[in-house]
Amino acid sequence: MCITRMTYIIDRPMKSEPRAFCITKIAQEDGYHIVHKLVCIDAPNIDDRHDLGHFNGFDEALEKAKLEFDQVKTCNVCNPPRRVIGAMVV
Repeated sequence: MCITRMTYIIDRPMKSEPRAFCITKIAQEDGYHIVHKLVCIDAPNIDDRHDLGHFNGFDEALEKAKLEFDQVKTCNVCNPPRRVIGAMVV
């Protein structure tokens, strides 16, 4: 019974709520503006950021940011690079 229920939960993707994103107003030394989740511990304070809005993920937030800034990338704290261990991505 538990296995069947667990399989059912895994097979049905869970819908997540849109999250608020922001971007640094001032570019870093490399010329990039950084996109953060608003709740990120590394997000800039209110005076140094531009709020982008609510999105379902970083891809959508980056598209919006590219309309306003030339060089953008995501924060490594709130959107860490994925690591590959063997055949498993974590």
